[in-house]
Amino acid sequence: MNPNLKNQAVARIWRYLAVSAIAVTYSALNAQYNAAGTSAQGDVFRAQAREFYATYKWFTAPELRVNDITIPVGGIDVTHDSVMQIKDTDIYGIGFGYGISEKLNINGEIGFGSPQYRMTWGPYEMKGTGSLFTSRLNLDYNILSTQFTPIITAGIGYNYFDSGIPQDQPEYVCWWDPWWGYVCDGYVDTHTASEWTWNAGAGFRWDVTDGFFIKALYDVTWMGVGAAGTEAFPEYQVQLGWKW
Repeated sequence: MNPNLKNQAVARIWRYLAVSAIAVTYSALNAQYNAAGTSAQGDVFRAQAREFYATYKWFTAPELRVNDITIPVGGIDVTHDSVMQIKDTDIYGIGFGYGISEKLNINGEIGFGSPQYRMTWGPYEMKGTGSLFTSRLNLDYNILSTQFTPIITAGIGYNYFDSGIPQDQPEYVCWWDPWWGYVCDGYVDTHTASEWTWNAGAGFRWDVTDGFFIKALYDVTWMGVGAAGTEAFPEYQVQLGWKW
């Protein structure tokens, strides 16, 4: 099976599972909510509420291009454009928040994903799977004081990407283990990149009950990517959270 088609199929399955989980949660909680006879208007427990949430993001990336990269090949300087394509990937994370008021919420989160990438330099190609660690601190604004409200959000963050590409000779460490005997293990430094980021987005928040909420967001993260400059990375996000 074509690897690209396989990755697309896996991505579709994850999206369907996420949507199905939200739909099932919505139906179950809505039935519980209606059975309790709670009014859909009025008290919305957001001010001074502490929050914990699980988050799923669908991370997308533009094509990253740097023109006229010169590298010596066989003693001769050769110049080609360099292009890096990062495939859309899943990012899973957790976060914590605090309701400053009914309309303002401050929250921070961390996430992890394993994006596949393809790099080309002229006729040369390299493929691999990296490790992406994300973190951010956001300020949300709930436009309405009702349980279901549009929201806008903005914040800053820090991303760390490990390409998995070795950049040095491996180093070995050996020790005596009382069970396994003489054991050696190797380690090699890899090419990594870390950058400060900033983001902005919009979406919806639904405080299903006093203890449970759902958020759906579309946001864009801007990040410097070396010689390619600052690029925009769109994300689609769903959060399931608990508050107390």
